Amino acid sequence: MEEKSIDETLIRMKAGKFVGLLASIVIGTNSMTMVYQKIHQNEEKANYDRDRAQRYADGKLEEAKAHHEMEALKIELKHCKNKE
Repeated sequence: MEEKSIDETLIRMKAGKFVGLLASIVIGTNSMTMVYQKIHQNEEKANYDRDRAQRYADGKLEEAKAHHEMEALKIELKHCKNKE
């Protein structure tokens, strides 16, 4: 058997086989690209959701601190009024 190079094989390949090979390469590449994009979108969404949850928790914490401070001031004002 003679060993043929890839170039010789591609040159002698019939048009139908070449088109089929080319189409399968394009479809395979597009499929992998779509999978990669989906994975990347899921990672971005997970990061956004995590950051959003952290911002929400920080906002609630600040709100609770402000409420606690307001209640402490109300109690202090009540004690001051009672002393007078």
